[in-house]
Amino acid sequence: MTQIATPVESIPPTFNAAVDEILTHDGFSAAAEGTEAGDEFATINHTGVGRYIRNHWALRESSEDTPLYDNMQTLGYTHADDMSAAILQAAWCKHNNLEFDIESSVAEFKQYWDDAA
Repeated sequence: MTQIATPVESIPPTFNAAVDEILTHDGFSAAAEGTEAGDEFATINHTGVGRYIRNHWALRESSEDTPLYDNMQTLGYTHADDMSAAILQAAWCKHNNLEFDIESSVAEFKQYWDDAA
């Protein structure tokens, strides 16, 4: 089991709480302004903020179970990269006053993994 650097009680407990947490970080607005779509924003930030989310919010399968990980699994996300991408995409959408379609997001990631199998 991987040791997480963030105390479990400091990790946002749900997908929506994680989105709100990302929106409070310094530099988010400037970074979001430079992109035209949520998926573009998530791709650009995959190795920066995305990695932070995956590692410090315990989204890896080998991590300790956390409420956020469990919530993301319940929503239908099965891979840490997909979880962090969805959080970033939803934050971008919320920042830009756009709806984030979680059901479509889950379906797209599921299709990706089905095709890769």
